[in-house]
Amino acid sequence: MSNLTKSEREGLNDLFCYLEVSNFPIHKRILLKINRLLIFIKLYIIR
Repeated sequence: MSNLTKSEREGLNDLFCYLEVSNFPIHKRILLKINRLLIFIKLYIIR
């Protein structure tokens, strides 16, 4: 997560706050998608 810029961290924080507020049952599926996206971004940055 340290590779993320400040704005990207703020965006993720906003997203997690939104997920906590909405508290939909599908939030776990969304989190899995976010995790995959973060892994993809990390691999892309490393490459």
